[in-house]
Amino acid sequence: NMDQREFLEKVISRARQYFRYYSLGRERVDVWRLKNPMFSAPGRLIFSYSDFESLGLAGLEERCRFSMLPPKMAYRWTAGRLVDSRQCYIAFKKNYVIPRSENLNLVVRSAWEIHLNDKGGLLQSPVVGLHENVAVLDFESMFPNIIVRYNVSYETVELDKVRRKPRGLLVDVVEHFLKRRLHFKHLKKKLNEPYRTWAEQRQNELKLLLVSSYGYSGNNFNRFGNPLTFEWINRISRIVMKKVYEIARSRGYKIVYSDTDSIFVKREDADIGDFEKLAEELEKATRLPIKVDRIYKFLVLLTTKTDVNLGGTKRYYGRLLDGSLDFKGVEVKRHDCPEFVKDFQYRLADKLLSGESKEDVYKNLRECYNIVAKAIDEILEGRIPAEKLVVKKVLRKDEYKVLAPHYVASLQLRLNGYRMTPGDIIEFIYVNAKHRNPLMRVQAWKLYDGRSYDKDKYIELLLDAAESILAPFDFNRKRFYNLDLNDEMLEEELIETADIL
Repeated sequence: NMDQREFLEKVISRARQYFRYYSLGRERVDVWRLKNPMFSAPGRLIFSYSDFESLGLAGLEERCRFSMLPPKMAYRWTAGRLVDSRQCYIAFKKNYVIPRSENLNLVVRSAWEIHLNDKGGLLQSPVVGLHENVAVLDFESMFPNIIVRYNVSYETVELDKVRRKPRGLLVDVVEHFLKRRLHFKHLKKKLNEPYRTWAEQRQNELKLLLVSSYGYSGNNFNRFGNPLTFEWINRISRIVMKKVYEIARSRGYKIVYSDTDSIFVKREDADIGDFEKLAEELEKATRLPIKVDRIYKFLVLLTTKTDVNLGGTKRYYGRLLDGSLDFKGVEVKRHDCPEFVKDFQYRLADKLLSGESKEDVYKNLRECYNIVAKAIDEILEGRIPAEKLVVKKVLRKDEYKVLAPHYVASLQLRLNGYRMTPGDIIEFIYVNAKHRNPLMRVQAWKLYDGRSYDKDKYIELLLDAAESILAPFDFNRKRFYNLDLNDEMLEEELIETADIL
């Protein structure tokens, strides 16, 4: 759990005990004269293993190319600062004056004008429930493509129009790396390992930088920023999505959900060719690249966690045509969810969506209820290995006003000699979640002494995961506890309820 600076400080401390000089980098360093540990490894790049897994050297290279910075700086800088570095480089090449690092970016308008213009992308709330034969049509890098195609930049936007000339600074920042990102995105499908992973790292990092170029465009910390730029990108995206809705509906498709740059459509008799034909028509009409991203055999759109009457954005799961499962916004995708709960939720969705038709899915409900009951029994009987119940959360601050479970675990570790800093992943187990003293509710995993875990708390987490999957089929914990799973009429009752929903 050591960060870069802590690691180097420990190495230097050890070196001072035994040596005067050492060569962690490419040159010998006098450890007694060294003041800043960040300069202790000249010619070497040191970064955490977790970052190495996600970013990789390929992703780091893309950061350096984009920002024109050396690796050590590109690795540490945030996406916004990397965008700023690129903008300054382009401005310098064009002989532009580079303004101060902070800019008020104010456009004087009435509150009503701001209300009318300062909006995000266009969304359609999900049609909650089970759907068959659903295709996801996704624009490729929609916002960067809008910037390039419509010349949207800080100096080209006005209240009522976007000027086609001169060529915008933001266009020069985005265009080359947009082409580069799409190149690696398509190339990775043709490659074998390790080249596939390297291409994925490159396109992921470029995606982050391109999205940041859009999000950073109206930010007060952007020295070139102009809120009208951000507003015009969103306004054009709304116009594009409105046209997409009209065309899809006119071709007999039902839109079950849409996000800012993607649309979920279904039609009973449609096949892969029909969906691809629709994508081609939409691309011609909008002049923006759009592809069939994936096709679901079954798709379940979910409600929000807080209101069962409201469809939740970015919350769904389904079975793709190749048989694999896809999840979004549920416990399986969360980093802070115990492994046992993730495995349980995956098995539940896998069983529910097995079969060839909606009727088969409804018939699977009884078996799903049995899976929930068996998992609860495993917890009550203490048959779950403790390592599968570990909860992981990121420590965001040094101090919290509230004694949250992961903060309590970090305090326990500090008292036992561990150094905890913001960004560390804290692992802990619930031992008595309802204890009057918050300091007694959890135990840090590194200090776990084998005591019994809090069974009620883990059953609660398990039922949360079950409700995420089965809520559209009228599952809730109160009803579950009142059901007789041995009742021969239960299956018919569950199917009847699902049909009504």
